[in-house]
Amino acid sequence: MEETRLEWPFSRTLEMVRRWWWLVLLAPLLSAAAAYGVSSAQQSLFTATATLLVNPAVGMTASDSYNAIQSGKDLAETYEQLVDTHAVLVPVVAELGLPYDADELSKRVTATAVQNTQLLEVDVSDTDPLRAAQIAKAVSLQFVDHIAQQAIQLSNTYRAALDQQVADAERQIAGITQEIETLEESPNVGSRAVQEQIASLRTSLDRLGQFREQLGATNTTNTDGVVVNGQVIVVVEPAVPKTPYTPHVTLAVALATLGGFMIAGGAIALDKWASSTVGFAGDRSSSSSRSRRDSWEPHQQPEAT
Repeated sequence: MEETRLEWPFSRTLEMVRRWWWLVLLAPLLSAAAAYGVSSAQQSLFTATATLLVNPAVGMTASDSYNAIQSGKDLAETYEQLVDTHAVLVPVVAELGLPYDADELSKRVTATAVQNTQLLEVDVSDTDPLRAAQIAKAVSLQFVDHIAQQAIQLSNTYRAALDQQVADAERQIAGITQEIETLEESPNVGSRAVQEQIASLRTSLDRLGQFREQLGATNTTNTDGVVVNGQVIVVVEPAVPKTPYTPHVTLAVALATLGGFMIAGGAIALDKWASSTVGFAGDRSSSSSRSRRDSWEPHQQPEAT
């Protein structure tokens, strides 16, 4: 039995070209025009980026450097969640006289901790490139000021606690000193028991004196600058963006044109498949008819003579 093969005549190809040439041209043109119209109608948005560097505090020893850098990375990830809070954004809205409130501004501000670094990037989007840069700078400076105020409050609380400890140590020193003087003036000052008690009190007095000196040194440590857990924040000011990040008109038109060609190609392929299916069915029908006719003719009875 001969194998039936489906062949696509060249004449059909020419026929399809004459039939669908308009679709190959029109589909990409319409898609590109629609993409250009939609993209052009969108409002341009510009992004300005400010960079915050979480650095080890000045005066740290070399042995503390690694821990300080690691702490800086952790703080950058924490600060990422604090940049767009009302405590930072409300003063910015008032300072720049923005046409929207802090809630709307929070939608335009994005903070991102750069992975494996001490950097924190603050991105601000706006329809005006200059205003985007101004907002990014204002948000960064306000965030630094906010952290500074928090540091001052923590420092004041910590200093108050140190002052209280120093006062307690001085009261204990005064009490022990008075007790030693009393024992030295007693009639039994020469006894072994009294001497051992005086020696014990003097040991306690020395320890309290050292503790008081340590507290005093901690309490007088220089705390100039913005310091939080041994870290400072340095601001790298943003530049004014020159080109919008959205809409991407060229990219949208290119993708739409490609999509138009794909639509046209799909339509032509579908038409080709439908035509080949119909043609194949017709060929099989004709072949079957011939086969039945051929198989019937040999079995006909010869005519009587």
